[in-house]
Amino acid sequence: MFPDYWNMTVLFDWNTNVLLKFSRMKLLFSKINGLIKYIGNSQRYLFGTGFFLMFAVTLMMIINNRFNVFFAYKYGTLDFWNNINPYSNWTHPYDKYLYGPIFSIIFYFYAIIPSWLGAMFWNITCFIMYFTSVFYLPDNQFNFRRKRFIYLFLFPIVLTDLFHFQSNVFVTSLFLFAFSFLEKKKQFNAIGIILISGFSKIYGLIQLGTLLFYKKLSKNIFYAIIFSLILFFIPLIKIPYSELLDYYQSWFTAIAHRHNPVEFETIYRLLFFIGFKSVVNYIGIIQLISLLVICLFTLLNHEKFIQPGFRAEVLGIIFSWIILFSTTAEKHTYIVAMTGLILWYLSQNNKKFNQILLWLNFLIIILVPIDILFPKPVMEFVFYKLCLNLFLFLFTWSYMFYSTLLKHCSIFTVNKTLTDWYSRTI
Repeated sequence: MFPDYWNMTVLFDWNTNVLLKFSRMKLLFSKINGLIKYIGNSQRYLFGTGFFLMFAVTLMMIINNRFNVFFAYKYGTLDFWNNINPYSNWTHPYDKYLYGPIFSIIFYFYAIIPSWLGAMFWNITCFIMYFTSVFYLPDNQFNFRRKRFIYLFLFPIVLTDLFHFQSNVFVTSLFLFAFSFLEKKKQFNAIGIILISGFSKIYGLIQLGTLLFYKKLSKNIFYAIIFSLILFFIPLIKIPYSELLDYYQSWFTAIAHRHNPVEFETIYRLLFFIGFKSVVNYIGIIQLISLLVICLFTLLNHEKFIQPGFRAEVLGIIFSWIILFSTTAEKHTYIVAMTGLILWYLSQNNKKFNQILLWLNFLIIILVPIDILFPKPVMEFVFYKLCLNLFLFLFTWSYMFYSTLLKHCSIFTVNKTLTDWYSRTI
């Protein structure tokens, strides 16, 4: 009897210990879950968590002296301030400087302080701009949960961009600020932001097209002209008047002749991949026709201009077009395209197919390039052997275009569309 009783006692004690440990683990997971919810429901803690991760990544790269992109910005900026043309007289052992003279003025502070400190402050500035631009989105379209979703969805590619000290987070933030200002009827501020973006990185000017959505078009065009003239002539603080046009021309030439477009993550590499070997000869035509098609079908949907969701969807299509049809898009440049995708997704009906498309892009375009998550051979196989990222995003962009602009559009309403739009905006 005693051994049986002893065995039962041991078994009882063992079960008790297991249950106790299980209850403690359950309590621990409950507390962790509660902490995550608490952080997720607090804008301040979302910022703090993101800032900590950004700061840690930045510090690691600076300590390892891996911030060459920052040096390209630094020396391009210093060349401007030293009366050297950084586009035609680039002598530094870094990738070419392809940003406008306005960017050189903006970047001056980061260039003159010690490099490690400038790089740190640059990433801090970009992160603060990103966080602020997301949570400044109009409340009537994007409540706190949606803003949080945008912030978290884009955060991995934001961190990747800042890991390389790139400027894409900076440009994306300007895009979002401009959109929010337009939606909040602060057109003067929006146009200024758009033009600062465009005079820094040329494709930012595309967002001027969204002025078609808003009233008082002629007044907004006047603002755009005034701002453009001011920004165009500001570089005269260092550049002689007689050299200004040549300076801008050298900037455009440097952009056009940077590298072979089929080496970048664009539609041209995809077309080259499937057999269109002479695609580089038709880049201008492809860009022009695709942009004209977007403009045409946007105008054909003029009756939807009053819908905030439609405006956000079209902006998403434009953001995605900017990257897919550009000539120098890289993996982390897709933060602009992914911003467009998430704006479009949240403005559409929550269809199952849209969800699948969103998360496929998140997996392939945002996560796969991150080395710590996927080994480099996996990324190279997906991106270069299969070209899956470009197949996926071309399909995604085409579906966005079809769903927003083509699905409910009639091409027989062109004359009425143009007349109604002109009378509404002028």
